[in-house]
Parts: sequence; structure tokens; C-alpha cells
Amino acid sequence: MENVSERALLKHLQKEQERERRRIRDRQRRQSMSAEERERHLAR
Repeated sequence: MENVSERALLKHLQKEQERERRRIRDRQRRQSMSAEERERHLAR
């Protein structure tokens, strides 16, 4: 029982890390966009 919960917790942590990494990458990509590209992106 303990093993299962530990594994679930580990999986949850990995998922959180992945989401955080994706958000950071997303923010960096948005910052590197030019103004007009950002406008077009928001207009969609």
C-alpha cells in the first residue's frame, strides 16, 4: 500500500515538473516573438 502511494506521488511530481517546464518554454517562446506575431497569435 505504501509503495503504491509513493509511486503515485512520484508520478504526480514528475507531471508537475513537466507542466512547469512546458510553461517556462511557452513564456520564452512568447517573449522571443515579435510584436506583430504576438498580435496575430492573440487574434486567433
